[in-house]
Amino acid sequence: MIEIAKDIGVSDQVVSEWVRRYQKNGGETFLKSYTKYSADYKMDVLNYMNETGTSSTDTAALFNISSPGMIRNWKIKFEVGGYDALVSKKKGHPSSHIPVPRSPFSLAPISPTLFLLYALYCRGTAHYLE
Repeated sequence: MIEIAKDIGVSDQVVSEWVRRYQKNGGETFLKSYTKYSADYKMDVLNYMNETGTSSTDTAALFNISSPGMIRNWKIKFEVGGYDALVSKKKGHPSSHIPVPRSPFSLAPISPTLFLLYALYCRGTAHYLE
C-alpha cells in the first residue's frame, strides 16, 4: 500500500482508510459527495463508538461516513455542548428580502427581462401621457 500511496501522492493511512471503507461498503462508499446527518444519527454513531470501543476510523468505515475527523468533531461538540451542539445549523448568510416587481395584471412575478422591457417602454411613451 505504501507504493500505491506514493504513486498517487497521498499518505499510506489514507489508502488504508479507503481500503477499509471499500471492504465494509463496496464501491458505493466513494459515490457519496455530501450528506447531512441528523443529531440523532450522530448520537447513534457516538454511542456505538463508545459502547464498542472502536476507533473513529473504523466507525467511519462501518457507518460509511467519509471522514473519521467528522466523527471526532461530533464527539468534541457533544462533550462541550451536549446533544444540542450536534444539531446542524443553516450555513451562509441570511437572505435579504428584495421585493420582486409584479405585473399589474396578475399576482405572478415577472421576469427581469420583461420588467426591463416594460420600463423601457414606459420611459419611451411617457411624453405621450402629458
